Amino acid sequence: MAFALLPTLTVSAVAVGLALSAYHQAFEDRLTSAARAAASAVDRVLEGHLNSLETLATNPLLDLNEDGEFAGLAGFYQRMIRASAILGTPVTLIGRNGHYILHTDRPFAGPLPAAHMRDAIDRVIQTGQPVVGHLSQEPLGQALVVPVLVPVQRSGQVIAILGTPVSPGRLSRVLADQSLQAARFAAVSDPSGTIVADFPPQHHGSAAHASDWLLRAAERETSGFVQGPSSITRGQVAIAFKRSSVGDRWLTVVGEPAFGSSVAVQLPVLVIALGGGIVIVVAFVCAGRIGRRLLVDVDMLTQQASALASDKTKASLEASPDPSSAIRAGATVAEFADLSKAMTRADEALRDREHRQMLLVREVDHRAKNALAVVQSLVRLTPGDNARTFKHAVQGRVDALARAHSVLAKHGWRATELKELLEAEFAPYKHAASLIGPAVAVTATAAQPIAMVMHELATNAAKYGAFSVMGGAVAVTWRIAGDHLHLRWREHGGPPVTEKPVQRGFGSRMIGASIERQLGGTVLMSWDQFFECEISLPLERVIGKDPHASPETKILFGSSVC
Repeated sequence: MAFALLPTLTVSAVAVGLALSAYHQAFEDRLTSAARAAASAVDRVLEGHLNSLETLATNPLLDLNEDGEFAGLAGFYQRMIRASAILGTPVTLIGRNGHYILHTDRPFAGPLPAAHMRDAIDRVIQTGQPVVGHLSQEPLGQALVVPVLVPVQRSGQVIAILGTPVSPGRLSRVLADQSLQAARFAAVSDPSGTIVADFPPQHHGSAAHASDWLLRAAERETSGFVQGPSSITRGQVAIAFKRSSVGDRWLTVVGEPAFGSSVAVQLPVLVIALGGGIVIVVAFVCAGRIGRRLLVDVDMLTQQASALASDKTKASLEASPDPSSAIRAGATVAEFADLSKAMTRADEALRDREHRQMLLVREVDHRAKNALAVVQSLVRLTPGDNARTFKHAVQGRVDALARAHSVLAKHGWRATELKELLEAEFAPYKHAASLIGPAVAVTATAAQPIAMVMHELATNAAKYGAFSVMGGAVAVTWRIAGDHLHLRWREHGGPPVTEKPVQRGFGSRMIGASIERQLGGTVLMSWDQFFECEISLPLERVIGKDPHASPETKILFGSSVC
């Protein structure tokens, strides 16, 4: 009997191994997803500073006059003050010699020291590209900061550098906003491996360095999952990492105690082991009872078959020591029939599960191809006259698409609240933007073009409109009227405009194509003192169709059409 249970024991051991493997994979996937989300949040902070500085760098007040001097430093200083108020951090103008020219924390034309970031300044001058530097000491406040530097170029030459410091505390707050699970930690390190920010705080103000085994892994891959000894807890830790897409060799990590020592793993393993032991004991007992019962029934059936063969059925039945044996034999046959039906149902359920998995694979393939097609069209249609302008334009539009995908993924690619979608796109300008409207859930099909249109309008406002000056603001409102969703973009407090632009740029063409061709809506733009844009979208293209839902349910929840 014990040997008969060996296959059961083998299957049980394999099942435990598969369960542990699946749990480990789920553990790794969750940690990797958390690291990507944290890295994206850190990149958005750095991108906000870079975009603001790049906009300032194109200001004509920094043009050189005939004597090779800046034409309007006094006026540009006021622009720096406004940008500093929006960013919540000082803004500086640095000469090629490494000395401050202007600093928003000091009066105009007052004495200023040299900047303590010569290496980063030299890299900007040599490459002509923005740089996110190492953690360094700010010479005026003596605080440790992360310098974000952008070149001021005229005629292909770097004539000065615009900079702004990002405090480690700001990055630590970004990590804290990720709502990490218990026992998890997150950190950001600069290109030298110095830990700039972490949450929960582990180092209590003292400088710390990322582990060498982690840095070696990050040198080989842009993202990944590794395990190694912790320099803090002296135990094994599992870490998912993601390199920054903005700062060169900047690293964001999320980790927790390694899989084997985690209570979250030990408890399921213990439950599986105890459950397996109980099942084996019960199986031994049941096997013994069923075996004895089957042997009695088989003997009875053999006797009856022999009696029928010799025309002695009646005498055999009368001589039976247990008249109920025939009844038990019939019951045993019925049990086997029930078992056969149960196996048939299990097979049908397995086939149904395989079919659903195949549909899911096809859906993932469909969405991936859609995303690639959108990115290809953005790269193909974005003007490429200037390599640097082309790079930032494409990067901004791809980032807008990625933010829309993040919001949709959060809701399982079902209907998404319009306000939540807009808040993700307006994160860098949240202090100067207001979003007002009823609860409207848009489909995944409509969310992408709406997000791209809002990104184009925000980019235009940052370059030429309300977001480009202190005191400028944008109001985005929406309402349901009849069978249409109406969105209104209105700028105020920005540079006044009195006439329609002579040429229609790529952004305007993309807005028209997204609204009119993809969503079947209309766009109306006006330039009466301040820029305004009215967008009208048919509800059936925005919130989808659901014949079983009431109108209120359609507006609040929408439906998935992607």
